[in-house]
Amino acid sequence: MSYRLDYAGTNVLIVDTAASCDRTASRYHIEVVRCVLLLGALMLLGCGGISNRVTAPPNGHAPAQAIDGWRITLSVRPSVVTPLVFSAGPVRAASRNEARVWVQHELVLENRSDRRLQFADTDTSAFIGARGTRRLIAADGNCGYAPQQGKWPLEVGVCLLSLDTFAIEPHGTVSRTITLFKGLRGMLPLTPGTYRFKKVFRFQVGDKAPAEGDGRSVVVSIDYQLSRS
Repeated sequence: MSYRLDYAGTNVLIVDTAASCDRTASRYHIEVVRCVLLLGALMLLGCGGISNRVTAPPNGHAPAQAIDGWRITLSVRPSVVTPLVFSAGPVRAASRNEARVWVQHELVLENRSDRRLQFADTDTSAFIGARGTRRLIAADGNCGYAPQQGKWPLEVGVCLLSLDTFAIEPHGTVSRTITLFKGLRGMLPLTPGTYRFKKVFRFQVGDKAPAEGDGRSVVVSIDYQLSRS
């Protein structure tokens, strides 16, 4: 028996001989015991979703991009939650593969304090847009989607077990990659409008990630305004 997880553009097949899957706090955790069959997945997982490839503008907005017949305007609100500043990198087309990733972009976090900030693992994936429409999936870090049986063929909130904690040094920055999926089995076609991904970050000062329920939480909304190009 095998289980297939589509994570950030890589279709990972996990053999079920030594793996376990359980639901905790509305998300699946998949324990991979040396069973990842695609080497590309190791490359993606190595940085835990952290990237420094894109320098984003400081106002929380990214230039509009035309991709696949759609004009995508991206913004982040709020852009400043002291001591953090959030900004969005330009949307870019993703490489085509089985997972059917559509686009990706960076969410840049800047620490404007004089102290090191340590972040808990708050990776997630979700359907975004009007409730119940299932037109677009947003995912970050070690999360993606998985096929399932029943009325809805896709399960979101699927994340690899490995913890995706990270730190930002004083006056430093970190980029987190956000991935969007469309056109999957059971999903409706895209329509023009605004699609919002609410992302939670939980952190504390120091060298240790906050335990569950501890630390300070910040919620930012990443808005994707879609129109026909």
